[in-house]
Order: sequence, then C-alpha cells, then structure tokens
Amino acid sequence: MDDLISVNAVGFQSSADIRFLQSGYLPWVGTQDFFFWFCFNAVAFLRIGLEPGLAWAEMTGNQQNTVFKTASLGGQQVLPCEIIYPPEYPDVQYVVTWTKQGLNDSLLIKFEGYNTQIQEQYKERIEIVNKEASLRISHIEPDDEGWYGCEVYFASSKDTARKTPSIKTWVYLTVH
Repeated sequence: MDDLISVNAVGFQSSADIRFLQSGYLPWVGTQDFFFWFCFNAVAFLRIGLEPGLAWAEMTGNQQNTVFKTASLGGQQVLPCEIIYPPEYPDVQYVVTWTKQGLNDSLLIKFEGYNTQIQEQYKERIEIVNKEASLRISHIEPDDEGWYGCEVYFASSKDTARKTPSIKTWVYLTVH
C-alpha cells in the first residue's frame, strides 16, 4: 500500500485507477511528476459538464469557504485563498489551481519549483499575491464577473499524495 497513490485529496473515493497506472504502463507513476500530472488532469476532469451559476460551486466542492467580492470596472480585486498546511507536514509541497466558470482550462496553476501557468488571455492581468494562493485581478473587465474556484492539493516527499483533503475556496466576483 505504500507505493499506492491516494487520490482522496482531490475528491475521489478510490485508488483503483491509480493502481492501473502504477502497474507499469507509465514507469514514472509514483513520483512527484505523477502528482503534478494528476492535478492538471483531475482539475480538467472535475470541471467537465458542470452547470452554470451557483451550481458550479456546489457541484465541484463544498460551500464552507464561499466568499463574495465586488470590483469596479478598470479596478482591481484580490480573491482570497488561504493555504492551511497539515500540522504534521508544515513544509509539504502544494499545487494551487484557480478556475473560472465558463473557461475550459484552468485560469492559473502554481506548483512549487515550476513556472506558474496562466491562461493566455489573463497573463497581464492576474497574479498570485502573498506567499500563498490569493489571486489579484487587475484592469477588471465585465467578463471577469462570475464564479472562481481555488483548490490547493498537497504533495508528498514520500511519493504519495497526502490524505489531507484539498482546500477549496469559492469566490463570486461582481463587477459594476
């Protein structure tokens, strides 16, 4: 069981698919490279076919961390996302993903030690602020209104994903 990657951290109930991947078809599976690959693909998978509006936040995660923000056209706003490290692993690596309702790809993906990936249309307008995961949007446009999701996944130095649940924050940005 030590070499089996738990995917509970990203909302799945079983590790059966990971067992298949570790059976030798992909020789690098079981390393942190797998974790990075898995987070990219899990975010895309979880967002397929989601309904618009509040249902988007309800279907992709819990509502406990829901925030409502307002911004003026042309202004800026910081969308909060806090990283709460597992107490037993205060220096664990993590992946931060920001998604926006209506976009097919993640808005931003940050993984320690790699360049932050930002969707092309937002490259000059968004950035991670503070040392963790909050997102600043500058030069606010009407299309910026809507639901944003921030998820934090914890990696491991022992080639397995932590069993700590991912942190999910949902932010609705109103533009006026």
